[in-house]
Amino acid sequence: MRLPAFAQKAAAAVGQLALSWEVVLAATAGLLALNLVLIVLRAGHATPPPVVAVAPAEAIPSPAPTSTATPAARATSTATPAPTSTATPIPSPTPTPLALAAVAPPEGSLPFISAAAPYAIAYPASWSVQPGLVRSSFTGDAFLQIGPAGPFRPSITVLAEPLSGSLTADDYLATHATTSLREVALQPLGPYRAAGTPARLVFYEGTQDGQRVVYVHAFFTTPGRGWVVTLATLPQDLSRQTGTLLWMLDQMTLRQ
Repeated sequence: MRLPAFAQKAAAAVGQLALSWEVVLAATAGLLALNLVLIVLRAGHATPPPVVAVAPAEAIPSPAPTSTATPAARATSTATPAPTSTATPIPSPTPTPLALAAVAPPEGSLPFISAAAPYAIAYPASWSVQPGLVRSSFTGDAFLQIGPAGPFRPSITVLAEPLSGSLTADDYLATHATTSLREVALQPLGPYRAAGTPARLVFYEGTQDGQRVVYVHAFFTTPGRGWVVTLATLPQDLSRQTGTLLWMLDQMTLRQ
């Protein structure tokens, strides 16, 4: 059936219109699709926000546990006192005679009369005499043991000095102990008699010519005069030489 011309025109117009709508729809769909692609592309190329590294929180140190020190138990002990000992005095290194006994010289003796002091005496024959000895206010004589030449020889000196007043042997010794002998440690040796007169004997240790020497003094007095008879000997000969000193004191006589 053939359509009339107006119908054909109307159908052609409708067809064109439908075609236009299809084109519009297709175009719209294409635009939409293009927009979607752009959106996706933008999303893919978008710069991600910077990642901020968050540092881990510092751990706050826990306070050290407080401990209460327990005081150590104090040991209580009862100290035992040390035993009390009585100190034993140390003997003097200088040997002392056990007894004051005169010993006659075995070689015999020789007489001597002094011109320096009013006395006479006998001395061992193996000794020599040096007369006219002067020491400060003293005058007297020296007797020396004869022997090999060396730095020291035993000797006995007899000295006298003028004395005013009346002094006992003890007083005379005390006077010298505080004057001429004040710097030595005197040790008593005992009482004796010299020329029949009470005497006091003391001794001390010193040095002479670089050797240890023991000195023994006999102090006594007579009216107007003080006497000092001195032995100088080595420590090992003290006992024997003291016997010689006492023997000479026994032989001594005084003159007015």
